[in-house]
Amino acid sequence: MSKFSDYLEYLINRNGEPISTLARGAHVERTSIHKAMTGERILSYKSAQKLVEYLRLSPHETEIFFEYMNMSLQGETVFETRKQIVRLLKTLAEQPPFIEPEKRLDFPRLEAFPALKNQQLYSGKFAVRSMIRQAVDQELGADKPETLTNIPADNGFFLQYIYTIFQQYNTRLQVTHIMPYPSDREHGAPAGIEILADVLSLSLSAGTQYSSWFYYEGARDITTPFPYYLLTSSCLLCIERDYETVMCVTHSEILQYYRTFFSRTLEQCRPLIRFQKTPFEILEAYSAGTSENSYYTFMPQPCLGRFYTPSLIARRLRKELPFYQELVEKSIQRFSVLHEIREHYYTFFTKKGISAFMENGIFCDIPRQLVSPCTMEERKTLLKQLRDDIADDRIMGRLVNDQLFVLPSNLSFCISEHRRLDIFTLQENDASENFYNIHIDESLIGSAFLDFILYLPKSEYLLSKDETLEALDSLLSADSAVSHS
Repeated sequence: MSKFSDYLEYLINRNGEPISTLARGAHVERTSIHKAMTGERILSYKSAQKLVEYLRLSPHETEIFFEYMNMSLQGETVFETRKQIVRLLKTLAEQPPFIEPEKRLDFPRLEAFPALKNQQLYSGKFAVRSMIRQAVDQELGADKPETLTNIPADNGFFLQYIYTIFQQYNTRLQVTHIMPYPSDREHGAPAGIEILADVLSLSLSAGTQYSSWFYYEGARDITTPFPYYLLTSSCLLCIERDYETVMCVTHSEILQYYRTFFSRTLEQCRPLIRFQKTPFEILEAYSAGTSENSYYTFMPQPCLGRFYTPSLIARRLRKELPFYQELVEKSIQRFSVLHEIREHYYTFFTKKGISAFMENGIFCDIPRQLVSPCTMEERKTLLKQLRDDIADDRIMGRLVNDQLFVLPSNLSFCISEHRRLDIFTLQENDASENFYNIHIDESLIGSAFLDFILYLPKSEYLLSKDETLEALDSLLSADSAVSHS
């Protein structure tokens, strides 16, 4: 029995009518209801909608009904993983924008900060959090502030506090973080995506000053009371598994021992996130994320790269750049690959994103300092090519249903069939220099995102092909009307 079967049985019992009467009243086959209750078959969406109306379910009950139904259709783990990705995207969309370092506050000086006492025990969650905060704050005043830790990402407080530091203050703090990552291929994906959400939020604030590494979690060590630690230049915090007790150590030889141990451990771990920052590295990351005959992406704008001609690239890249010619050659090489893709070219985008492109002509998949805006004629040509390729099913292009699905305005997601994920930061304005690629090469994450993007066209999160074409036609006709006037 599934959650959907149990919930359907509860609703039918609450209704009080025999199933035969319910079936006649709702115009749904009695055998379909019986088999749905026993888990032998899933109801069609049309039949489910009829039952919802006949049983007079409240909006909350209707939401639960269809959530459990989708869970049965997709499988509980797959369903929860997809929901976690939707939540992750919503979290990133709501995250405050990156604050340039010169606009951040200076961290207040802490001359009167109380000294941390050697081998002192502190108990209680609030005391543990206070000690973590005290150790980090004290380290911010060091000449070369650095924090090394193996606190799990699901601890919550540590990552949130470090995130606050980087959002608010101008600091040179370097954080290196080793964390356990779920190894269960069958059930570990939802927990892995939840970890990624926290790590990404911090990475987008701290950039390369936050370095995340992982190892696959095996059997839990129950032989030591302090399996986690946080190490700074002046102290070591040894933390209990349930975060109820912390021991502070300041002895220099012990601190050095832990630094050496941390370095050796790091060699056995894999980076969860890698950064590429130069235009050439970003182009290389784009290319590596594209297979011979497949490309999957979602971002505010549609990916128009398959329509960039060599002459358009040469015109739009700024000629005053010292590396102009090399950048033209690399860009032509990159976008020619997209032009050759014939089967699996997926691009999902927002109405706001495509409307912005038609208004300002600025590409969002190339750093703004490197390109000049497209002319209106170039914009219309690119949009018309996109429209025609969608209409002829040469590409899978769809608008996002922004009532149900939120995409971050400053990020582009590119998923490879080889199960690697690249997230490109999109500049919010011409003054911003915050552009780089975040590369994630972990199979559970890559598989989850590939499954998600292949699932999207069958989901309620995207508008239909006809609705997408209608929106594109409306933009094209509006621009034509403006041009003729």
